[in-house]
Amino acid sequence: MSELPPIGVIAALPAEARTFGARLPCNSVASLGGYSLLFVCGVGPDNARRAVDILASAGVAGLVSWGTAGALDPRLTAGDCVLPQRVQANGESYDADAAWSQRIAERLDSHVTLYRGVSCSVDEVVPSAQAKQRLFSQTGALIVDNESAAIAAAARAHGLPWIAVRVVMDDAGSTLPDFTWRTLDEQGFTNLGRITWHLVKHPADLVTVPRLLHDYGKARFSLSRVFRDAGPRLMCP
Repeated sequence: MSELPPIGVIAALPAEARTFGARLPCNSVASLGGYSLLFVCGVGPDNARRAVDILASAGVAGLVSWGTAGALDPRLTAGDCVLPQRVQANGESYDADAAWSQRIAERLDSHVTLYRGVSCSVDEVVPSAQAKQRLFSQTGALIVDNESAAIAAAARAHGLPWIAVRVVMDDAGSTLPDFTWRTLDEQGFTNLGRITWHLVKHPADLVTVPRLLHDYGKARFSLSRVFRDAGPRLMCP
């Protein structure tokens, strides 16, 4: 067990947390060998802020916004890893811990396709290609998610360093069908029964399934690679 204080890792969904080898429902936290406290908070900024408050009270040394994101920059494809240097939302901007983020970048550079730059956060899912294009024109951000800015703002309030590790799930030109998030159960797990029922009622959506599975597999592989290469403390000193 580590003698150093653990880091706090915040994932919105159980599927993102499973890259740490943990199967946790939403609104739960687990200690990973004393190195990390992994919190599955649920989607959205309010849940993310609550997770930061809980982890800060537990004495973590730093915070990580962990998971998938939607690409805004057309260069990015599924599985590409983004280590934002800054995240912005609602006219505010928050700088990630530069040294910490750089240590991970140096460890990963030859193993994944890696981007550095600006990310942005919004309150709602951005599913359509048209909406992503508008947001890219407005912000110039590489990616979009729902939690990183809230984590960054709360980390600042608690005086804690933070970074974000986000892997592209859907590229800028793709539109996510509604069932990708509407078929989650109350604990944040994908409900196969709901998916099946949706596809029975909307058989045209079947054509999107192979692409979704392919992109999800690439994103999960990249997140798992970050964890393997960076180690259980994700290069936090």
